[in-house]
Amino acid sequence: MSEPETRETEREYAWRVYPNDAQEILSPKDSPSTRCRQPLCRAPVWWGVTAAKGRRTCFDIKPDGTRTATNHWRTCRDRPRPQRAQRADPTHAASAAQTDRGGGQP
Repeated sequence: MSEPETRETEREYAWRVYPNDAQEILSPKDSPSTRCRQPLCRAPVWWGVTAAKGRRTCFDIKPDGTRTATNHWRTCRDRPRPQRAQRADPTHAASAAQTDRGGGQP
């Protein structure tokens, strides 16, 4: 009988794929753990600085208490999702291009 296949969660995937978001993992003494500020998430996080741009942000803490260098916004359950930009109406874009070609205001 074989072992049942265990699926990787979204959080575990992010921890594996993005392990170096933080400049360094700070100790609990230097950066005490808090909770995510999003009302539907409230996951345990610690605050640090990103490696890429040096911005202050929160990073994940695994269920066993291990601090990760993965940016919490990759795994937050209540993160604001970006709105997709609405495409311009193709008929409107064509008519706007025609008016711009000639007879425009000086």
